[in-house]
Amino acid sequence: IHIGDALKFIDDQAQKKKKYDLIICDLYVGNGNPSFLSDAKFLASLKQSLAPNGVVLVNMLKESEVKAGKNSFFAAAKRIFSHINVADISFSRFYLARNKLR
Repeated sequence: IHIGDALKFIDDQAQKKKKYDLIICDLYVGNGNPSFLSDAKFLASLKQSLAPNGVVLVNMLKESEVKAGKNSFFAAAKRIFSHINVADISFSRFYLARNKLR
């Protein structure tokens, strides 16, 4: 488990070619989601850090996605990952992204 700056940690792990079966991004900034979550470089580093059948779970504030009138994370992640599932639970929106189905 790593608690800290997700952007720096994921970038470092991708450069070191470390692979993970599960990466959980549970990130809130006040009442919103950090803008880097939809950044192509961050998402590519997440993908590069996954083991072949690895999964990324992202927990975001649903309200900030809805208020924006768009689903910017989903649109960006869909360009990087081949499979994405979405679930809304209470005030959270969960994304499960992976490249291969088991």
